[in-house]
Amino acid sequence: MTDKNNKTDRIPRDRLVAVQSKGALSGDKKLYFIFTVFQVEEVLADLPVRPVPFTPEFLSGLCRWRKRFIPVLDLEKRFGAAAGTTKTGSRFLVLRTTTARDAQESRIIHCALKVPDRITTLDIKGSDRVMTAEFSLIDEQLTRGVFLYGDSVLVAPDLLTMLDMENCFYKGE
Repeated sequence: MTDKNNKTDRIPRDRLVAVQSKGALSGDKKLYFIFTVFQVEEVLADLPVRPVPFTPEFLSGLCRWRKRFIPVLDLEKRFGAAAGTTKTGSRFLVLRTTTARDAQESRIIHCALKVPDRITTLDIKGSDRVMTAEFSLIDEQLTRGVFLYGDSVLVAPDLLTMLDMENCFYKGE
């Protein structure tokens, strides 16, 4: 089910790619950022990133991927989950999303996220519970949902919102 803002109120039931954050939430809950396998184009060990001056700290720069330039965001810095990933112990997820919620007007856009190297897949079964933004300490505007699953908190980032924020220059291809 979704509400009028297209926010999910249940964990996506597709097989998920989960990135464990180096940070932890209150109560020693593990923090994971989750993406459907359909969003993930590639997982790369290294990606040459060119810094862009006068951009927010979470925007690492631009990279050339498959003959196009795409923005590279540091996922943990964007969510304030940690001081950000370092060069060692990180990977790059190249992800895709669409530019509009209406399928007739949408275009596919890509971005790369610098993430910790703790990447796994999850098959979600059983009950799930939506968390409120106040409890989760995650900026709800940047997510499609925040879920409590066992001893973990799963955050489904909203890539389109992350790329289209007022303080981020990238507006699509």
